[in-house]
Amino acid sequence: MILLALAMAASAPEAIEGWTVGRQGNPARITASRRLENGAELEYQIGVETVRSFVISLRLPVCGTDRGFDTPPGDAAARHDVVYDKLFETLKSVSEKCGVDQETGDALLAGFDDAYAAAERLASARDAAAPAAPTADRTQEVAGWKLADVTEMGERKLRMRRSFGEGNLEYSVMAGLGRRMDLGVGGCGSIAMLDLAQAEASRLTGVKAELHTLIKEFPQRCKLAPSAQTGLIAGFDQAFAAIEDWNRQSPVPGY
Repeated sequence: MILLALAMAASAPEAIEGWTVGRQGNPARITASRRLENGAELEYQIGVETVRSFVISLRLPVCGTDRGFDTPPGDAAARHDVVYDKLFETLKSVSEKCGVDQETGDALLAGFDDAYAAAERLASARDAAAPAAPTADRTQEVAGWKLADVTEMGERKLRMRRSFGEGNLEYSVMAGLGRRMDLGVGGCGSIAMLDLAQAEASRLTGVKAELHTLIKEFPQRCKLAPSAQTGLIAGFDQAFAAIEDWNRQSPVPGY
């Protein structure tokens, strides 16, 4: 099972109609899981921000699937339809792949409504206790990318973000850290720290090479299809030029 990198002491789990609901990691990852006597298991995971995923696994035969996805911001009601659509998509996928019968599928779903609501309540409490979101001093949209000059925990950084399907990509210029790229696809994530040449053309070449390396080396189960890769990086050159121009106009300390 591949998850976004999270780590914190787990809290005591809560049992709800055959489901175990609890939190673990730092920032906390919320999970709601149900295991049947035959070893079949369904787990709903709530990662950072609006990321959610379903994991279904079988003991005999050893088989399963892991499907991550993004959801609308808001409470459980706001994301209800997206979550349930993905749940049934995941069940259909694992049924076709692993031969899950109707009885097992129905048993895995029993009590999910209450488990889902309990997990989302825990996530809401977690998010309410999280540090305040960064303050944006300047924002702009360039070629489908959202650019921002933000201050987070007293540190200023420039960032550009784009989402396409299940993929999320961010490039940042950060005080004291240089440049960084974050790529997330559903429940998988990867980060690269970048040491870029000073010449603008060389910087663009270097960061594009690193981006393609991140995509190429991503875990197989979370790979982006070629069409999704094209959609995710569309407009990158224009947005990169804009964010680097911001940094020339008003440099992040140390850069």
